[in-house]
Amino acid sequence: MKTLIGRHFHVSYTAEDAWQLLKRHGWSWQQPARRAIERDDEVVELRKKEVSRRARAKRGRSRPGSTFMTRPGTRRNWRQRDGTMSRFPLANEVDHREGEDVIFPFVHDGAAGTVTVAVELVDAPEKVGKPPGARGFPSCSASVEHPAQGYRAMFGWVQLVQSTDSPSNGTAFEMDPFFLFEDAPSPYAFFGVRPTLFDAPSRVERTPLAWLAHSFLAWTPFEETKRRVVPLTGFSWGFDIDDTGRITPRPVRALAPDDWDTHRPYLDACHPGWSFEQW
Repeated sequence: MKTLIGRHFHVSYTAEDAWQLLKRHGWSWQQPARRAIERDDEVVELRKKEVSRRARAKRGRSRPGSTFMTRPGTRRNWRQRDGTMSRFPLANEVDHREGEDVIFPFVHDGAAGTVTVAVELVDAPEKVGKPPGARGFPSCSASVEHPAQGYRAMFGWVQLVQSTDSPSNGTAFEMDPFFLFEDAPSPYAFFGVRPTLFDAPSRVERTPLAWLAHSFLAWTPFEETKRRVVPLTGFSWGFDIDDTGRITPRPVRALAPDDWDTHRPYLDACHPGWSFEQW
């Protein structure tokens, strides 16, 4: 596995370091189970669906606040259902599947890290600091894991939003700063040691709306006088409100370097004292 990690991320790990990284994300040394030569995959899949249906019936319906109306806390793992091992996914291959958190890999300072994204429908607004009217709107949290320490573990989140109720009527992305620091001359909505992005957009009236966010994890070198924003990974998320007031979260999807490049002229114009590097 350390060879596979090195081949895809161009970083070197000892066998012990590789094991600690895999263990942190739920891997084990368990070998894949043997499969019978005469195995009938179609019958097996039918059996899985039947067992799953019975299990859901015993558990009852999901809570309204669970991720996409499914069991909270589940995440995409590297071990596949058939027991075989899957390589760590690349950012442009990651896409949301219903009922899962999504893990995005990145490399910083010669070491591999991950961003874990969870989108949930808000069931108890007061618990996340929102008014009662925010019930049923989505919230997004993106947590960062990386072995760096201290200042070398300082990252920032740049978020841009395209919304049909914005001044551009949804024709352009705009900066989405944290509301307490809207007048701060910084492109980062969140910044700190392995900062967690958290956002819970809501509206007083549930009229038709299309809301889309592009969220980028980045870092700024401290050793230079010029303030630079260097992107590491990114994802999109959002929600829609239809004519009946129904709120539907959008799938979490990986963003590509082209998405970042599209925003760079706007970022340069908003923050002329910063340099926004290519991804």
